[in-house]
Amino acid sequence: MEYTCSIHYEVDRCAGFSPEEVDMDTIKVFEDYFASKGVGVSFCNKDIDTNSFQLLRDVKFCQAVKLAREQKILLDKDSITCKGARYALGFEPGIQKELVNALKFKRGVPENIAGRLVNSIPRITNASHTHICLNSDHPDIFIFYMTPKQFMGLLKVYQRTGNRPGISLSSVTAMCGDIAAQTFVTRNICISFGCDDSREFGAVADGELIVGIPREIIEQLMGMIGSTP
Repeated sequence: MEYTCSIHYEVDRCAGFSPEEVDMDTIKVFEDYFASKGVGVSFCNKDIDTNSFQLLRDVKFCQAVKLAREQKILLDKDSITCKGARYALGFEPGIQKELVNALKFKRGVPENIAGRLVNSIPRITNASHTHICLNSDHPDIFIFYMTPKQFMGLLKVYQRTGNRPGISLSSVTAMCGDIAAQTFVTRNICISFGCDDSREFGAVADGELIVGIPREIIEQLMGMIGSTP
């Protein structure tokens, strides 16, 4: 049986550093306000300066995000061991059948259900990036770990824009698909309760959820916080 992904997110723009400089002081104020430190994520091309980054090998994406809380991390298509993450992040398209078989044989998910799960993974298609930079000073998105109460505070401010977060919950490809890929493509705040790997290797605590926020939304919200009751 052939599997084609009919439910996905398209991105057709040049990956890499935004021409707009990020005000890292604004980001720091945001982190202090919500008492949560974020990891800046950039989807970059091969022309970037990687001298200040450590290129990792044999690592899960969620594990790399955890490490990036303390250092600058560089990933390429050969860095990430998790097939689901490589698929979601645009490094290895066309492996739906392989992912279906993994769910079928490792988790005991019926093949038809596994196919639907794989089809629903948010992913970056038509990817032009060659690297992912974590703890970047020129981020496309940020990944935060927040308690429900912290996220409630964020939501109160965000809804003043008239928008709602993107919620696409799954127990697989949580940090890589539901957060990194979906936030990057939709340019919306996204949340996830995590998956087994992200909670173990990404050190997501029992009382935390994962939040993805586009850079430009953080800058927008900081202008609204002062008027929020």
